Amino acid sequence: MTVAQLADAAHVEPHVVRLYARRGLLASDARSPSGYRLFDQRDLKRLRFIRTAGSLGFSLAEIGQIIGLSRRGQSACPLVREIMRERLDQARAEIKQLEQMHRHMAESIAAWEKLPDRIPSGDDVCHLIESVGNDSKFSASTVLQRRLGLSLGDSTT
Repeated sequence: MTVAQLADAAHVEPHVVRLYARRGLLASDARSPSGYRLFDQRDLKRLRFIRTAGSLGFSLAEIGQIIGLSRRGQSACPLVREIMRERLDQARAEIKQLEQMHRHMAESIAAWEKLPDRIPSGDDVCHLIESVGNDSKFSASTVLQRRLGLSLGDSTT
């Protein structure tokens, strides 16, 4: 199969096949007489594996590690479990952060409903947003830390 045929069979764009080949995730050395890279059913199976792993949150680098272990005849299962546990912990933390942000947004809307509309005085832009900036739980550093995924007690900041 050519790049286009493999892409079609896997329901991806040809540039995806080329990217995976450049990254060494698809290792086809076969070439057509005109120099086009050729792939077989094993490559199609590998491409589907890559897409499935990606849908589970594995990065291309991690997928490369997994494939490398497999090529060396080693089990990738311990690495896969470790990475997935880390991803699960990260997802749990992100959900918690989103829930906190959701609560803060709902609290802001509730508070803003009680405030009148106001024309900016020249020193302010929107008193609704600025009223949140005066609230310690909505401080700029707290919002920035939340966006960066850092906890308030994180010493890496």
